[in-house]
Amino acid sequence: MRRWDGLVDSYIKECEARGLAETTIYTRTRELERFGSWVKRRKPRPRIEQIDSELIIRYVRSRTVCRSKSVVWSVLTELRGMGEHLVKQGLTGCMRPQRTN
Repeated sequence: MRRWDGLVDSYIKECEARGLAETTIYTRTRELERFGSWVKRRKPRPRIEQIDSELIIRYVRSRTVCRSKSVVWSVLTELRGMGEHLVKQGLTGCMRPQRTN
């Protein structure tokens, strides 16, 4: 998962280039660091390509217990942005939660 840290760095640089506010960038960085740390503690440790909607759901549940809807949506928004970045990097199978309408 060392590769995760490099991918987060490239995503944050992309956010900075887009001119996002410093507080927004800090929030995104912090959430992605939390997610990365959480994934790294899983046994067995999944590879980036193995991060799927099931794993994301487990993380969101662990992260948002007794929290407001806005916290849940914030976590999902940060992870979705990173997922879109990973797709741009050619990692198409990972971090793509399925949308339900």
